Amino acid sequence: MDCSQQQQALARSYAQGLNYLLSERHDDAIDKFIDALEVSSATFDTHLALGNLLRKRGEHDQAIRVHQNLLARPSLTRASQQKAQLELARDYIAAGWLDRAERLLQELVETSSELRNTSLEYLVEVYRDEREWAKAIHAVNLLHGRRFKRLSPSGRRCRRISAASWRRRPSMARTT
Repeated sequence: MDCSQQQQALARSYAQGLNYLLSERHDDAIDKFIDALEVSSATFDTHLALGNLLRKRGEHDQAIRVHQNLLARPSLTRASQQKAQLELARDYIAAGWLDRAERLLQELVETSSELRNTSLEYLVEVYRDEREWAKAIHAVNLLHGRRFKRLSPSGRRCRRISAASWRRRPSMARTT
């Protein structure tokens, strides 16, 4: 198949995918887009955006599928794989699969200096939802007091408890 034939086939697949979207046949549309857009460094951000859009719409299974598809590509750089792994963890959090999200985020904390703090912030959320306070406090401590925007009221409580125990003043470690 020459270049112009490939472009025509891509245009047909893209148009068919859009038609599926307009017909609210989301699964078919995603399949078409995944098939049509070969994962490469040029299309990586498009795939991430598609998965994020699906997650925001509450279509967690489809978002997971898109991000898993990215992770299955060995041709991606390590940094791109790690970004896809973070997005997949966010999909799992949104879907309520906290154990899966926790595993991915822990791996990112250990392997990605670029995404370490962001991964820790999401881990605090996961631990909060699981009511694993010791793990949440440990994750907050790993952030070395860095302020972060994702900290909810219960996350702030973890930080307060952690700070009080660090200063050895348990009276400050109120949980209310």
